[in-house]
Amino acid sequence: MSAPCKGFRSHRYQRHRMALPRCLATRLQYRRPYSKLGGKAPAEIIGQRIWMHAPRRVAFTSNNHHEGTRLYLWSATIGGAGRLGHCHGSVNAALAKLGGLRSYPTMNHHVAALVARLHEQPSHTGSLIVTLFGDALLPRGSAIALATILDLFESLGIGPGVIRTAISRLAADGWLVASRRGRSSYYRIGPSRRGEFIRAARHIYGRPRGTAARSLIIALPEPGPGREPARERFNRLGFASWQGILLAPDRPLPRSLEAGSIVLRATGGPESLRRLAARAWRLDALCDHYKGFLAIFGGLTADAPAFDPRDALLARLLLIHDYRRIVLRDPRLPATFLPEEWAGDGARRLCAQLYEALLDASELWLSHNGATETGALPTADSTLRHRFADLRGHV
Repeated sequence: MSAPCKGFRSHRYQRHRMALPRCLATRLQYRRPYSKLGGKAPAEIIGQRIWMHAPRRVAFTSNNHHEGTRLYLWSATIGGAGRLGHCHGSVNAALAKLGGLRSYPTMNHHVAALVARLHEQPSHTGSLIVTLFGDALLPRGSAIALATILDLFESLGIGPGVIRTAISRLAADGWLVASRRGRSSYYRIGPSRRGEFIRAARHIYGRPRGTAARSLIIALPEPGPGREPARERFNRLGFASWQGILLAPDRPLPRSLEAGSIVLRATGGPESLRRLAARAWRLDALCDHYKGFLAIFGGLTADAPAFDPRDALLARLLLIHDYRRIVLRDPRLPATFLPEEWAGDGARRLCAQLYEALLDASELWLSHNGATETGALPTADSTLRHRFADLRGHV
């Protein structure tokens, strides 16, 4: 056998090179593994953000996402339109001939782009698992087999070692509780954290606050040992700390909190309220996050209703994962405090539209594949169909 050409280290590649489509064989590139000890960072390995700028790269991962030196990435530069759907067959067939590498899952090109984008970012496996439990499992009894999670996350290119490590950390922090039956492991939402999951769900899927507030609360906790606990309570109620004072749109306050603080109510014109809110709650940065969400997920609206069940659940998981990371930082101010063209409104409408389009197919995957200690996942309760209820018929 001739020596491998410069820049390639895989003899298997040389052996199968002639069997590959010419356009792909000449463009496959070897990428060094990422590890804590060295190598390229994930964003460097994957290259430019997919579908946005040419040349476009499609990442094909091993079964070990961010898992030490055993992560290898092969990338194919796709010319022309650059959509993964245009080259699915040749890419998957070519990779199948490269024995020892797992073939990239066949999926809709929009979902594949979201998965590739996930791998450009730092690993958030634990946060993804929290999204899965809060979005898909909270209405279905809050418990699931580890094998089901491994199966689903394999489609995201995340290996079992990474998942087990992330779940162990969540269990150690009380977010999840583990149980075993024979050789199988099962996890459910921890009782001490269930209230936080429910409150987050209300914030993500619930109706925004009313639009009538035209005055502010200005709060100054009294000096003393209760000052810091009071400030923490104000922060949990959505107060912003600005110029040494605490601000929020006017609303009823707990008597115990108001008794230990100096509380004033102030009014102002619409423009003054908007300018103050933009500075106190840093709305410009939040607006940029919402605009990014719209740019990333806006292209799914046409194809989402036709996704197969697995693609639908993956898209739903990544949709809510991104949306909740933005909306849980959103103070959900009344409309009188927001810019006239607030990107958060459009992002919520888009999220509701996609969620409704993906819901039935994604629930079908959970019903057919989800398992618990007692058998299949229970049917979802009524709270699932009430999500984004105020936008039904308006998206």
